[in-house]
Amino acid sequence: MSDLLRRGDSALRMAQDAIKNYNFDDMFVNDICMLLEQAFERYLKGYLELNGHKYPKVHEIDVLLETIKKYGLSVPNIDVLLENSGLYNKWAVGIRYGGDYHISLTKVNEAVNYCTQLKEYVHTAETEVAYTKEQIEWCRENAPKSITNLPDDQLWEIMSSTYYKLKSLT
Repeated sequence: MSDLLRRGDSALRMAQDAIKNYNFDDMFVNDICMLLEQAFERYLKGYLELNGHKYPKVHEIDVLLETIKKYGLSVPNIDVLLENSGLYNKWAVGIRYGGDYHISLTKVNEAVNYCTQLKEYVHTAETEVAYTKEQIEWCRENAPKSITNLPDDQLWEIMSSTYYKLKSLT
């Protein structure tokens, strides 16, 4: 599994756990929103990466969604996510650097639902994305010698996160 997807899972899980302990404190809700934005961002970047595309190094959900559309891809609720992207973008930067937004719990719960659907979609896509011959060749050239003789699917399972991490740097 890609590091981006693992980190998206972590951010979403922390937000969901925090909501269960909601204490009606605006700052607490703001922090939940920041986690949700991070989950959205990581899932969208991971989805682009899974489909062989570099993702823009931005923290704007709308830019990531437009990039997905540019490549002829889609994700669930893309139009609703685009509509709400201005709000989600504020959750990334505005809240982190001192903005105090009064966010309704309804909006937060909607975002959790959209993010959960996105997570499920991206994880399903991850299992459906086949590795290419070039990717397996790269793995065989760059893997520790002790695993280079593994079957392709096992080798890819072990090396894919390293592959994607290095590809995102180039």
